[in-house]
Amino acid sequence: LAWVSAEPFCLEIDGHKYRRIICREFESPDDFQKHVPRSESPKDTWFLLIDSAMDRLPPAALAGLNVSELVLSNVVVSSLDAPEGGEGPLSGLETSLQKMVFRRDSTLPSSWSQLGNMTALRELHLQRYPNLNLTRDFGKLPPSLKLVFVFDSSVNRVDDDWLVDLTNLETVIVRVTDLAVFTRSMLPNPAPRLSTLDLAENQLAAFPRGIGEDLPALQFVNLEDNRITTLDEKEVAPLHRDTVLLRLIGNPMYCDCRLWFLLDYTDRWHYFLCQAPEIHRGRYIKMLSEPELPCGYGLAPELGIVDETSPPAANASQPPTQVTPSQNASASSTA
Repeated sequence: LAWVSAEPFCLEIDGHKYRRIICREFESPDDFQKHVPRSESPKDTWFLLIDSAMDRLPPAALAGLNVSELVLSNVVVSSLDAPEGGEGPLSGLETSLQKMVFRRDSTLPSSWSQLGNMTALRELHLQRYPNLNLTRDFGKLPPSLKLVFVFDSSVNRVDDDWLVDLTNLETVIVRVTDLAVFTRSMLPNPAPRLSTLDLAENQLAAFPRGIGEDLPALQFVNLEDNRITTLDEKEVAPLHRDTVLLRLIGNPMYCDCRLWFLLDYTDRWHYFLCQAPEIHRGRYIKMLSEPELPCGYGLAPELGIVDETSPPAANASQPPTQVTPSQNASASSTA
């Protein structure tokens, strides 16, 4: 779409199954009354508000439009909260809103409880934020929520129990962030439906602790393109079952005797090319053998000193290691 003006503007596109309403450059609550098409439609409506700044959104700003997906992209307001005892800007969407997308540092609610009465909400997307806080307040989102998607953002804070109360979650996706640590405690507990954990393209320095615990529905774990340099068998082993696919491609792995256990693991998983030591650089871990993976390479980058004399014990696939501290989402519209 080519926009020829920076004036407030809306475009309505009536598709076969869905209606799209795209608005941009709003500067006042009055722009909703002046420019938003108000014709009723039995079709689900995708509403996108782009590049707008105003003091506030009007009460019940989109009521009556059958909005199933709402995208706020670079939308700055003083507050998205409902006044005490009054209507908030999202009033009227309680039974229709299924997907909420906040993009490009748009103003967020002061608490996720502001979306707590959106009984149809299935997906929450947060994209392109420079200073994101992932806190236990997410637990105030409605129990209908199935998917949380965080993308292309800098994480200022993540609570150890970030998503613990969202027990109906099925998919958690955190991609292209500076997240350095992830643990089982951040996920729902219990988590009877969680099937997908996608943590690709972050800054994880260690395999997420405990993610094989109490996740009976887990089918897919993606750790592609992180900074993981070695693996602890006791963390990986709980995922080694027929129902789980694990992706480890693109991690700078130091291939030595600590990874012997992988040689006997399923070929269904997506493994990695060794990054170090130099003799194994670029070689696929499953093409190596135990004699080629001794413990005597000396210093492993970022891992401390590797034992040069003792191979793994007969009843354990790896020697002790240094402790490190601690389908699919639908594609969102770009704007």
